[in-house]
Amino acid sequence: MDQARRIGQHILLERVALDPFGSLHRAVKLKDGAYDRHALVRVYNGEVLRGRGFDARLHKAGWVIHDLPREWACGRKWRIDDASEPILSCDFTPGLTLASLLRKAARARTPLPPRFVLAVLQRVAVGVRFMRQKRVGYGVLNPSQVWLGFDGSVHLLDAPMAPFLAEGIGRMPEARMALLPFLGLGAEDPERRDAFQLGALALTALTLSVPPGYRTLLHQGTPMLARRGSPLPENLRGLVARLLCIEDPFRTTAEAADGIEAVAFGLDPDLECGAVARAVHLRATHPEIFRIQTRDWKREARADWGAFLAMERIQRQHDEAFQQAALGRGLVAGVTG
Repeated sequence: MDQARRIGQHILLERVALDPFGSLHRAVKLKDGAYDRHALVRVYNGEVLRGRGFDARLHKAGWVIHDLPREWACGRKWRIDDASEPILSCDFTPGLTLASLLRKAARARTPLPPRFVLAVLQRVAVGVRFMRQKRVGYGVLNPSQVWLGFDGSVHLLDAPMAPFLAEGIGRMPEARMALLPFLGLGAEDPERRDAFQLGALALTALTLSVPPGYRTLLHQGTPMLARRGSPLPENLRGLVARLLCIEDPFRTTAEAADGIEAVAFGLDPDLECGAVARAVHLRATHPEIFRIQTRDWKREARADWGAFLAMERIQRQHDEAFQQAALGRGLVAGVTG
């Protein structure tokens, strides 16, 4: 709490991730100076903020928020706090990004179980399909955009802003370079692009290619997608190949999501997946993060935020007095010098 800083009604407590669009912070949202709820806050980086028409896109994101379903696939209780530093926030549940999980797995050289990858992919596909039903695409899907909760939830970060980030990605050279493996080569059709990104997400998780240069991704993924000798179950291998447009491509996002659910819940009992399986895997592989976040969650819900705000006011008054004194000394020096 000593390093916390406030933006609007949110107090940012801890940075939990960096990605091509900025940073993610664990935070609390205040109401009338008291604790209201925990939040996951997106702070956009300079490249995004400098984009032409960012304020207009942020305003349009407010319209998208009202159309998104009230369930975890697309986040929950989205809010735009248009303070001096505009932020996007949603309800927070203890967890980590898929990108962070993949980095840890790559360092440990421990592949993710295909069942877990499929379980995550199925929930991500639900979120993408929800957005497509509202006539907006996601368009920038990658492991940094997927939040995995220790309660088994999976939801998409930046959901209200994602369509507008995708529109402006051509004017964000650093973000575009980082996301190139997921943008698809010449995929102009938004629905085909979302399906391709689902496939790239699955292949990245299965191969642990982080960061996944496009050639690296396909080179490491080729043995898994080959019909003979693939270490993956045939239905999962075929699913990823279809998503990546290598074999019999899906025509729409809805068709791709239905195909993922068919594999996840119907074709192979050994690949059946659900929230319990996701929660068990995450808690078993990241017990320390789970313990710390759960402890802090409880402590922050009971904290006296009124005292924090009082200290903030005192510090602000001290800073203003110091600036006034410094300005006075400068004027005196200017006159006498």
